[in-house]
Amino acid sequence: MMARTLLLPTLSFFLHINIILIGCQAKEESNEELYHRTVQSWESSPGNFEPWNEYISDLLSRWDRSSPSPTNKKTINTKSRLPLVGGFEEGILAIEKATVARGEGTNVPRDQTLSKLYAAYGKSLMELDAQECHQLASDPHTLLIGIESLLEEGSTYLCTENAENALRNAATLDATNAMAEKLLHKLLGQDGSDSASSSSSSVH
Repeated sequence: MMARTLLLPTLSFFLHINIILIGCQAKEESNEELYHRTVQSWESSPGNFEPWNEYISDLLSRWDRSSPSPTNKKTINTKSRLPLVGGFEEGILAIEKATVARGEGTNVPRDQTLSKLYAAYGKSLMELDAQECHQLASDPHTLLIGIESLLEEGSTYLCTENAENALRNAATLDATNAMAEKLLHKLLGQDGSDSASSSSSSVH
């Protein structure tokens, strides 16, 4: 009987497989790249707001991954979170500037998308810590209102106030925005019932 020759994989074979695997692992777009791609897609079809809806979903996903949670108590990465806040601001500005430039009137899909952007913006502002809030307020391009009232670094008051404004804008633009309504109730509940929250925390 003829002996079979065992063919062992060569080094070049493994290198080839490595190249294929690396190529399959798509590198995540930067926030800026995501923004420019979204704007280009939208400008090619101005009546289609789906690119912006995908943009919001993507940024929210990145926000959740960069934020600590009860099951993931990692340290907050300010450098990764603040650009995401800026991403929501850029989206709001892009749509509102285009609306003015085009002289548009009522546009339900546009308002629904703007509502989602404002809700996401409000969510991010609510979750900033004092240091992040101060850094955001120091950015000359921020949309925060009342920056002149920021007197100290150890406060989130300015961001909380702006979060409320953003969430109210979201609810006004689209009364069916459940995320905006839920966050607004949460924010007002925290601000308006200190004694209730302290008593409930003592139960836990």
